Amino acid sequence: MLRVMRDPSVGDDRRDKMAIAAAPYVHPKLANVEHAGQDGGPIKIVITGDDAGLL
Repeated sequence: MLRVMRDPSVGDDRRDKMAIAAAPYVHPKLANVEHAGQDGGPIKIVITGDDAGLL
């Protein structure tokens, strides 16, 4: 698929189809990640004196 996709002598339509077919094998899909605090509650952000200088 990659060889056909990169070959400029092959028609654009076929190269496009090869790129679409090869994409799942070359590029990972991003997963949905849900963040939660303790026991599934909201995340609590606490800024201490040490962190205050970084803002």
